[in-house]
Amino acid sequence: MIAMQKHKQRANRQKRVDLGVWRKQNEEAMAHFKTKLKQSIKNNDITDVKKCLHTLYKLRSEQLQILFYDYKNRYGEPTEGFAEQQIAKYYSDCYLLTQKTQKVLNLQHARSQ
Repeated sequence: MIAMQKHKQRANRQKRVDLGVWRKQNEEAMAHFKTKLKQSIKNNDITDVKKCLHTLYKLRSEQLQILFYDYKNRYGEPTEGFAEQQIAKYYSDCYLLTQKTQKVLNLQHARSQ
């Protein structure tokens, strides 16, 4: 229940922010956590890798929210096809991020043995 309230508060706060500012903040946060993820992988810090992945998933979902908000402001309610396409891309992006990270970690583990 508390998590849902925090999510709603964050969503309401983000809606009050200019869309361009929101998008730029998201892009900067994505770049920061991608760099942090690479460093965590390099240091073989699995706990930090998991935290970075979790944050990147959240930021990617925020990108989806920004996209839908922008679409709605420009064209009205998104069509079902558009929504399904964007959600499928979100799942694909998260899956690829997980797979690539796991592959790099496995390679590092194999090299260290």
